[in-house]
Amino acid sequence: MNKILGVLSLIFGGLFLAIGMAELMASLGIYEAAYIPADIFGAFSGIVTASVFLVGASNLLKNKDKGIYFLMVGSLLGVILGLLYIVIPVSGGLDTWILNTFAGESGEWSFMDGFRYEILLFVPSLLAYLGLRKSVNKITA
Repeated sequence: MNKILGVLSLIFGGLFLAIGMAELMASLGIYEAAYIPADIFGAFSGIVTASVFLVGASNLLKNKDKGIYFLMVGSLLGVILGLLYIVIPVSGGLDTWILNTFAGESGEWSFMDGFRYEILLFVPSLLAYLGLRKSVNKITA
C-alpha cells in the first residue's frame, strides 16, 4: 500500500513542481506560455507543496509510514491552493456583474481570465485528502 501511495505522492509532487517552476520562470521573464501567470508567490507555494509531496514519496517508497502524513499535508495544501484560485476568478466575475448591474458599465468577464492550473489539481487533491483522512484515523487509533 505504501508503494502505491508513494507513486501517487510522486505524481502530485511532479505536477506541482512543474507548475511552480513554470510560474517562477514566467515571473523571471525566462518563459512565457498561455495560462501560465507570472506569479512569484504562486510559484513558491507550488514548489513548497511539491516538496511536501516529494518528501512523502521518498518516505513511502522506503516503506516508512510517516510518509502518509506528508501526503496528507500536501493534499491539504493542494486543496487550499485550489480553493484560493477558484475564488479569485469568481470574485472577478462578481465584480463585473456588480459594475454592469449597478454602475451601468459594460464589462466582459470570462472564468478563463483567472484560470490557474492549480484549479485542475483541486479535485484530485481533495479526493486524496479525504481518502487519506480515513487511513490516518485507522493508523492513529
